Amino acid sequence: MQCERINDNRSPLFPAFWKAYEASFPEDERRTTAAQDAAFADARYHLDAWLDNGTFIGFIGWWDFDSYRYIEHIAVAPEARSGGY
Repeated sequence: MQCERINDNRSPLFPAFWKAYEASFPEDERRTTAAQDAAFADARYHLDAWLDNGTFIGFIGWWDFDSYRYIEHIAVAPEARSGGY
């Protein structure tokens, strides 16, 4: 399994992330695309995608603060669920 950073909405992994994000969280727990762009602009925010042989499996969105790390969103893509991930 590989981990790749998604740095902005132009990343080739962004569409797979966004699809899994929308499928995994209710609307009131999700950002708008504009708010996601604002998060990308903050150096403390990180979005990592998990891949298995190049196939998108899931993601973790987290913040790196001075004294702790905060996991904001974590999900497995719907098509990869129940697959041992």
